[in-house]
This record gives sequence, structure tokens and C-alpha cells, in this order.
Amino acid sequence: MLRLNFHLTGVIDPEAEQPKFVRQSHIKAFRCVLANVKKYGQQPIFYSQRNQLNRPPRYNPAGLGNKPVRYVIDRLQELGLLTVNKGFKRYETQEDYELIPSRMSSFIASCELVEMAHRLIPPKQLFEAQQPHIELKDLKENLVNFEWIDYLSKIHFQMAEYCDYINKQFVVIRGERLKDFHLVRKFKDWDESGSFMFGGRAWHPFMNMSGDERVKNITINGSSVVALDYEASEPNLLYQMMTGQRLSPDGDPYAVEGLERKVVKRFMTLMLNTKEEYGAVSAMKNWLNEDERNVLPYRKSKEKADKVLVEQAIQQHGSIEKIIRMIVERNKPIESCLMQGKAMGQHYQWLEANLVFHVAHQLMLSGVPALTVHDEFIVREQDAPFAEMVMYGTWPEGLPELPEAPWNRSRQTKSEAS
Repeated sequence: MLRLNFHLTGVIDPEAEQPKFVRQSHIKAFRCVLANVKKYGQQPIFYSQRNQLNRPPRYNPAGLGNKPVRYVIDRLQELGLLTVNKGFKRYETQEDYELIPSRMSSFIASCELVEMAHRLIPPKQLFEAQQPHIELKDLKENLVNFEWIDYLSKIHFQMAEYCDYINKQFVVIRGERLKDFHLVRKFKDWDESGSFMFGGRAWHPFMNMSGDERVKNITINGSSVVALDYEASEPNLLYQMMTGQRLSPDGDPYAVEGLERKVVKRFMTLMLNTKEEYGAVSAMKNWLNEDERNVLPYRKSKEKADKVLVEQAIQQHGSIEKIIRMIVERNKPIESCLMQGKAMGQHYQWLEANLVFHVAHQLMLSGVPALTVHDEFIVREQDAPFAEMVMYGTWPEGLPELPEAPWNRSRQTKSEAS
């Protein structure tokens, strides 16, 4: 998905025939929009129509305002030079109450606008500042400016190399070649210190496809693909941090006597992202009572089946609390990591994201193209054995540590005791 590139601009002859804008802010916005059209042609370009704060300098080197950008796009639509497809927020429903996935607004340039872009902006007058592969938002979802540190520089260049490599491969998704692949790792400032230790995943539209759809509808360099994922990804990472090694393949964090594995997985997901037992209980009740109309169609049958299993388990064992305690007892080595709150859950996601993109980069260095989906790697069938070896045989070095992480508190306690 192409988003309006705020790092693009062009030098335009003010005397050349073109749409006229009076305000300087509109002229700057027009240069940016036209530069995007020159680079991306008639591909859909997504942008936000919401009222929101202007992007900070790190994401917006030209200092463009959101209102001027929207004004210019609307004006170009009035002139018949582009077509706007308005987006809608999450949980938009149709008349039959079926959920529609959220979608940003986008525009498609007309042939006339594409010709104008190439005529008004000569090749040597198109300029693009480097786009960061990093995004930091505050707790109100506003973008936050940041300064480069060693960790950020490292992952930016890692992601830049990885995306450039994927762009050079012939990746086809549902019959269309993947172009302009640019992943941005999205962090959230949960501790309000700009620590970049929460979140860190990246998103691309193909990730909205179900796992089966991805395998059926993606080819890489003409070859069919397979999906490889980490078994019980986050719990096993916590076992590695707390004990020095994963529980798998010799054991499974989700293997609890008397409980279906799918039930434990559902509970564990909530227990990694909620505060204390009462928070996990409340979250489970909310999930069980969630309106199925708020579930994406391809997930609906799975959600319904999982709810049946969970409700049966609760009935069998008497309460949600009893099941939580059974899972905690099974996973004593990581007990101090469970039910530590949503921020800590985002830190666990950060650990996973660092590992996943490190592995993807290592595979790239070995000439193996891999698409990532959270804890999953989509690779060519012939690359699967090597990819799996790298998945379990490498770990990113030099990551900053979170002082309040459970394993650090655990180490400190052991040190004081000795």
C-alpha cells in the first residue's frame, strides 16, 4: 500500500501552465502531490482525511500541513485530474451488518495529471528525502519526533536493505507484482520516555489475508511458498529470557493437562497483555461477549469455534480464574512475566519483532527472500529447511534492555540474594 510520501517534492516552473494556488502552503502541498504522481503514476496513493496534528519534522521534512494537502487533493478532484476514494474507520458495517475492514482514503491520478507531473517536474528536479522505516506514536496516537540513536540507526538500515532486496524480487500477490515495498516499524511510547521498546511490528495489506490465502495467492520468483512460524512465539521468547532456552521443541507452553491447546493459546494471549488476574478475567469475558459482527469475515468461523472450546473449558473447570491458575502453574518459569499489563505485552511484542526482522535480514544476506507476518515467514518451498535453521539459530545482538522487565527484576533479586 502506497501512502502519500511526504519526503517527495519537485521544483516547478511557476510560469508553466498548471492549476493555480495562492497560498504558499497550498503550493508546497501541490509540489508534494505532483511529485508523488510523477514517481508512482496511476497507482492508488493513500492519505488521511482525518483532522489531526501535522506530522513532526522527522516524518515531514518540508513541513507540510494536513489541511493544505487535503485541500490540494480536493481541488485536483474538482478539476477532474484525480479520483478520490474515501476511506472509513474500523468496524464500518454494511446494510446487512457485515463488517468491512477499515480503509484509508486514497486517490488515483488521471492520465492528464501523470502527463502534467512529468512535464512540470524534470527528472533532475524531483527530490526525495530518505523516509525513515521507523514510526513512534504517543498514547494519543500522535506521531512523535525522535532523535537517531545507535539502535534506531541499526534497524533503519536493516529495514532499508531488506525492503530494497524484496523490491528486487519478483513477488506476486493475487496476480499482481508487489511494488514499492516499504515497511515501517511502528513503536508506541508507553512509558512516555521515547524508549522505542514497545511494539515495533510493521504492517502491509497482504497481512490481512488469512494464512491459507497467503500460501495460495503468493509466489516468490515464480515459486510457490510455504509459511513457517515460531511455535508459541512470545511465551517461548519469555522462556528464553528467563531460563536461557526455549521450551520448544522439548515442550509446549500451551500444553496444559485437561485443556485444549487452542483454549490455552487464547488465555495466554490475554494473560500477556492484561494487568493481574482480574484484568485477564475481564478481558476473557469481553472477548466471549464480543459481537461477531465486529470480526472480519475470514476470522469469524475460527473465532466462533474457539469460543465454543473456551466456554466448554470454563464449564468443565468451574471458572475463568481456575483455568488461569492452571496455565500459570504449567508455566512457572515465566510466571513473573504474565499479567504485567498492556505496556509489558507491547514490550514482549517488541522482543518478537526484533527477532523476526533480524531473521528476515539474515535470510536476505543469504539470498533467501522472505515476507514477514508478525511471527511468520513466507518463503519459497525450496528455502524452507534453511529458513527454519536460521529462525532458531540466530538472535539479534546489542538490543537495549528495559530496566523494569521481569527478567531484569528477577536477575537483580537473584544477585541480591547471592
